[in-house]
Amino acid sequence: MIAVLHGKSEYEHEVPKTGRFILTAVKAALADVAGERDHADAALADYRVRLDAVRSQVGKPFEHADRLASLLQRQEEVNKALGVFESDHSGLGEEPDAAAA
Repeated sequence: MIAVLHGKSEYEHEVPKTGRFILTAVKAALADVAGERDHADAALADYRVRLDAVRSQVGKPFEHADRLASLLQRQEEVNKALGVFESDHSGLGEEPDAAAA
């Protein structure tokens, strides 16, 4: 007889057909389930703490918004000076007017 345990991984083990051995194997598997449940409970508690921390930040203004805006403006100026994003549509397969038609 082959016992197969499914979880994060799959385990196969050939076991004797004695009832005592099967009972011992099932008890060991069930004991591991309790440990996994405890681990999952701890992880869930941690996720809830993190969620509360994230929720406290929702709706608050970004503390570096002014700096970000100035850097984005500077990036736009650099892009214009370099001609980045200017009507170079090679590689797209069609001109912009043809795509709109």
